[in-house]
Amino acid sequence: MRVARGLYVTVTASRFGPVPPPVDKMIQSLADITGHAIVRHGAAAANALGLTTQVPVRQIYLTDGRARTLNLGKQVIEIRRVPKWMLVLGDSLAGDIVRVLEWLGPDFAEHVVSKLAVHIGQDHWNTVLETRTHLPPWMVEAIQNGVLTSALVPIRR
Repeated sequence: MRVARGLYVTVTASRFGPVPPPVDKMIQSLADITGHAIVRHGAAAANALGLTTQVPVRQIYLTDGRARTLNLGKQVIEIRRVPKWMLVLGDSLAGDIVRVLEWLGPDFAEHVVSKLAVHIGQDHWNTVLETRTHLPPWMVEAIQNGVLTSALVPIRR
């Protein structure tokens, strides 16, 4: 099945017709082939972290390579080129935190950090803060303030 110019995937036969491979597997293979990092968008990461119940309709991934659109049957997958600071932590929980904060923007970042700090361990926040030279100043400030305020508030169960 042709996915994009010069890019093909192998489909498997089923009783319902040809079935393309899972999107995550295809994206990982594309990252291996091109040598560029490809990670999920901040909206998808926010859904995975439980910050929103809305599931993104469009599948968007972020890369430091070239932008492209993949057509997998009727499903359209968009790969967007973004600055390197958004990909500095790769496909990890700490990287998801950075992309969620970027997606939300400076107005909501500190509130979300204090909400996430209860559920996510201090080691992940330290990993994010270790890369503070690559992050925008508003994000570093929101992370530091949010983690400190959540540490002062007792956790209710």
